[in-house]
Amino acid sequence: MHGFRKLLAAIGFVELWVAIAAFVFVVGLTMTQVLYRYLLAGSIWWAQEIAQLAMLIAYFFGIAYVYKAKQDIIVGFLVSRLSRGVQVALTIFTQVLIVMFCLFLVVTGLELAPAQLVFFTYILNIPRFYSTLPLIVASASMAITAVYYAIVAWQSRKLPPEAAEQAERDSLVVVASEVVI
Repeated sequence: MHGFRKLLAAIGFVELWVAIAAFVFVVGLTMTQVLYRYLLAGSIWWAQEIAQLAMLIAYFFGIAYVYKAKQDIIVGFLVSRLSRGVQVALTIFTQVLIVMFCLFLVVTGLELAPAQLVFFTYILNIPRFYSTLPLIVASASMAITAVYYAIVAWQSRKLPPEAAEQAERDSLVVVASEVVI
């Protein structure tokens, strides 16, 4: 289980840095396009297609990382009042739903691939499939992570609430960096 967690952490590290790099690239390209347009009255003809693809990469890889760090928004004030057994059951059920949904996205994306590979973008002539690829990769990553978190919930089912809470913190795939402003 420790090896599985380390593998997911390495994937999360890559996802985070790819998402950051893609986002910084989009910001830089957009700033360059704006400056070029207003200062030189020109246009970078390929910027919009590349920025769109980079934004998809930033978004989907970023949300896969957010899920690994468990930094997604959860309304848990009602769940915390339930018994430990019900909490575990709900956690496992939620992770199973996430696995099913993510695998649905992966399978659907791969089924659409042959059709998308024959359609191309207007400017750069890039296959449309490349716009779906970040969704497929991030969904597969999230499905694997959900399996891990379901196993962790199952393993902690007999722990008292305080110990289970500590075990959940200790089992996080990645720990989100704290930003101090």
